[in-house]
Amino acid sequence: MTPDPVLYDTYDVCRDNLIVALRRDAVLHEVGRYEELGSELPEVLSQLSRGEDDRYRKLRVAFRFWDAWLMARDSDWLEHCHIELYKWPQLASRVADDLEADRNITVPEVLQLSDIRFASPITRRVHQPGQENEAAGIEPARLSEAS
Repeated sequence: MTPDPVLYDTYDVCRDNLIVALRRDAVLHEVGRYEELGSELPEVLSQLSRGEDDRYRKLRVAFRFWDAWLMARDSDWLEHCHIELYKWPQLASRVADDLEADRNITVPEVLQLSDIRFASPITRRVHQPGQENEAAGIEPARLSEAS
């Protein structure tokens, strides 16, 4: 079965933008600018297609990881506390490396965080100073429908 070229374009655009966003957030995290993490999430998430082939699984895993990272930040690093603060940007870089090489993400910590069978839909995570933990207008069903 030959994949639809439109889906390939959507996949490539989403993957490339996700790589850039994860690398950007890794740098922001390393310099302590936590409040800026995830600012590109709504835009990049909107590019996620409901592609059926296996390539989209790695994108969904990466989005779940990113969401967990932002959830940890929103909870003052209490959520997912088994991952030390300094490890988040390292994990993000490894996810970005896997996406860039177009290979499946195999980092155990990331796979555990992004177990789609148990994950709730992405509904927030864009940090707005003074508006902690409020919905960021991301369509909640968007990611769960794609899984």
